[in-house]
Amino acid sequence: MGSDLLSGVISTLVEKATDSVLEEFGNMLGLGVEQDHQKLHWKLLTVQAVIATAEKYSVAEPALREWLHAVKTAAYEAEDVLDELKYEALQKAVESEVRSKKAKFSQPFHLSLCWFNFSKNEMGKKLKDVLEKIDVIIADISRFRFLETSGANSTVPRLRSHSHVNESTVIGRSEDLERIVSILILEQSRRENVEVLPIVGMGGLGKTTLAQLICGDEQVKNHFQLRLWVCVSDEFDVARIAKFIIDLAIGSDSKLPVENMELIQRRLREELLMKRFHLILDDVWNENRTKWEQLKLVVSCGSPGSMVIVTTRSKKAASVMGTRSAYVLQGLNEDHMWDKWNFVEMTLKLCCIE
Repeated sequence: MGSDLLSGVISTLVEKATDSVLEEFGNMLGLGVEQDHQKLHWKLLTVQAVIATAEKYSVAEPALREWLHAVKTAAYEAEDVLDELKYEALQKAVESEVRSKKAKFSQPFHLSLCWFNFSKNEMGKKLKDVLEKIDVIIADISRFRFLETSGANSTVPRLRSHSHVNESTVIGRSEDLERIVSILILEQSRRENVEVLPIVGMGGLGKTTLAQLICGDEQVKNHFQLRLWVCVSDEFDVARIAKFIIDLAIGSDSKLPVENMELIQRRLREELLMKRFHLILDDVWNENRTKWEQLKLVVSCGSPGSMVIVTTRSKKAASVMGTRSAYVLQGLNEDHMWDKWNFVEMTLKLCCIE
């Protein structure tokens, strides 16, 4: 992997860190591993924010070439860890389903697998080792002032846009998709204002996957002038979220200072004014009504028929943010579950072949 390829490699790693399998089954790896997986994602985003600038100046900076070499080494290890995390998450999902469905299925559930046999402790240690190396890499950014400036101007950390899903891997959510698309499109004539529909469910049920299906639906694509996706995850920072929505709407960095909320609000109104938009706020934990009202006030300037979808595990967040009853995502029925685990088994076999 040459340094000229590093920016692409880091981008690929960021995508791997948001793999739909890890999003859906990552909680089965244990809280500590799941949290460290999220940390790895954010740290990769930090590196991604400066890597292109680093490559640009590396020819004249020997110290920077050494830094890029360290990034390359850490990238190899991070890729291995993410692959192993995905495999382990699939394995845990299958084991859990075998235990819970054992008495209900008469046919045997065979798994011909090349087990990695990583215990939770071994997996956690390997992940922490990679995190420590990336921490050193990030700390070294301060040695290169132009990298600090590059990173400071980036809109990437904390928020991300990721609305693609491979529909062939999604099982048992077609009815949910049809119902929500119907709410978005067929009922839009009844809406005078921008509405907010929360999708609520426990971790691992596939809220994000369902939202991705909604965003990619052809009817939805044709119906809305703007389709916007923001993965919020941690702190509900109104200014940063609003700026990120602006950046998505214009397709580039608006360069707006996040500390100037008045300017951001004015620009966001301009971008959304009288446009029918579909905004997804994914993985929201905000239960603060005041924060939500600040953002809602601005996005409410959209054309009638616009809709905000919020995915969350928190019923309180759904109550605070929703303008209509939450769509409560249920677990899959047994037929769909069986189809899903057959797919998982095949995926695991392919992992072994690769």
